[in-house]
Order: sequence, then structure tokens, then C-alpha cells
Amino acid sequence: MIVTPGSKIDANGTMAEPIVFTSQKDQLGNSANNLAGEWGGLILAGNAYTHYTNNTYEADPTVSFGSSTHDNDAESSGTLNYVLVKHSGFEVEIGKELNGLSLAGVGSGTTLTNIAIVGGLDDGLEIWGGTPNITGLYVYNAQDDSVDTDLGYRGTIKNVLVKQVNVDKTNAYDSSTMEFGNDNDTITTDDTNATQPTIVNFTGYIKGGGFYNKYDAGFRWDNVQFISSKTADQFQVVFRGVDSATTGAKHIDGNVSFYNTAVTFSNTDGTTSSDVYSLINTKDTNATHNAYTYFAGGIIDINATAGNLLLDNNSSGVDEAIVWKGKAGSNDPLEF
Repeated sequence: MIVTPGSKIDANGTMAEPIVFTSQKDQLGNSANNLAGEWGGLILAGNAYTHYTNNTYEADPTVSFGSSTHDNDAESSGTLNYVLVKHSGFEVEIGKELNGLSLAGVGSGTTLTNIAIVGGLDDGLEIWGGTPNITGLYVYNAQDDSVDTDLGYRGTIKNVLVKQVNVDKTNAYDSSTMEFGNDNDTITTDDTNATQPTIVNFTGYIKGGGFYNKYDAGFRWDNVQFISSKTADQFQVVFRGVDSATTGAKHIDGNVSFYNTAVTFSNTDGTTSSDVYSLINTKDTNATHNAYTYFAGGIIDINATAGNLLLDNNSSGVDEAIVWKGKAGSNDPLEF
């Protein structure tokens, strides 16, 4: 379902009566548990700033979105409130599956609150450019990335709970709880117009990757927690491309916690599976253009009064009890 630029959707549900976007098969009672890929998902497209020009939606090139200026950054594509998306991720062609919720060039005037994405063949949430803000997000069992942002997205995603269950790949960078990208190393945007989501109160339970930073994308993190159950490929932060280590767009405004009994900060040189930050840069062989050098070397902008890198499972992440998880009338999880 595509809401095209200039159009609006009004899906304003309540906890007692949420609005559900799902497949016809599910409506007929024929969807098996954990089954994804039964329909394409929900797409909102707008005219807000988007890196590059002439952007078209990857699954439908007739839908263009975004703008090279910031004139439409406050545009509204409508309202999603207490909305559940499930059984999504239809494969349009080999290697191209649709997401649960896709936001393409969407403006900050759009209301996005209390959204649950349960079961998806590709990403749970993917944002290309624009400035939308989201408060209250639950992503369960997205088989690729759970939260993926790209093309100059600038907005705040707050109160986020991610649980990976079945993932496409269990290495340290594919199928990540967060993946941020930007411009494929064609230019260096630094802090200007680079992808830079603000993530506030986030907990991600990792089966695949933790955080995959591509090219010159950045972030602002405040109260972010990664909890990994992996016993191999322990790296929780991996870079891709030269610009990922040369941009200045990465900031820690509040505590960031990495937790796993197999992960340590001792003897951290980015070479062993017990290291949090990888020396592996998947598109760059330069040994200094890696996550370990960037984080452990102190290049990242850390607010010393508010932000610290922690190796524990305490006092970080979202209050999971307040996140609506897709179940009508309750904050208990709707999981399958």
C-alpha cells in the first residue's frame, strides 16, 4: 500500500482498537506463525529533503519522492497511531523484498506514534531521507535489518524495542538491529545533510548484527542498549566504507550499553570475537577506517557529562513496559 507524495493517510487507532495492516491470507485465518512475505507492506512517500535527486521507490519506479531542498521538510503525510504491520515483505524480484513500514522523503508534520511491526521478510522499518519523527516503535522478527535509515534522514526515533528472532544472516553486519547509510562514498557530507537519526531510549536484542554504519552516515545516540545472545561474530559495531570513519556525524549524547557475557573491553584490539568494535571494514582495507579506531580511539563526539560507553546490562535502553507491542488493549507482546 503506497501513500504517494502530496497524499495523506489517517490511520488513527487506539490501544484497544489498533489499526492492522496485514495480508488477505491472514484475514482469512490461513497464515502460519512466523510466516512473512505475504504482502508488500506500508509505504509513505513525501517531498522532504532526500540525498541525491530523482529518487524513486525501489519496488515501484513510478513512485518518485524527496526533494533537493528543505522547503518541504515540515510536510505531513498524515497519521499512523497504534498501527500494527505484520506478515510483510513480499519478494518483488530476487533480492528485492519489501519492508514492513517504509518512509520515503516523509516530512516532520507526519504523526508516527505507537507502531508495531511484527514478522517481516526484509527490514522492519526503512527510512529514505526526510525528517519524520517516531515515538513508540516495536520491531519483532524482521529477517533483515530492524531499523534502517538512508539518504540523509534527519529525525528522532524514540522509545524503541527491537527483538531479532529469525535473521537472514548471523554475521556481525548483515541483518542488524540498526543499519544507517548515506551516499556510497561519492562525497563527504560530514555533519551537513548526512543521514543522522537521533535514537533515544533504544534496546536491541541481537541475533544477527548490532549496528552497521555505511559510508558517511552518522547518528545521535542517547540511552541505547545492545544485548547480544551470540557466541561467535561478537562485534556489535561494524563500519563499511572510507567515509564511515572520516565523517563527523556521530555523536553520543547519553549512555550506550553493550552487553554479552562473551564480550569484553579488555585486550580490545578489534581482532578477536570478544571485541565490541570491529577492525573489519567491509568495503575498506585501511586499518584505521574501522569501528574500533573510531570508538576506542575517542574520535566519536561523546558528551562527557551525559554519555558513556558501558559494558553492562544496567540503566540503559528503553523501558520495555511502556512500548506498545502490537497487542490490542495491552502492552504485552504480540509475537508469532
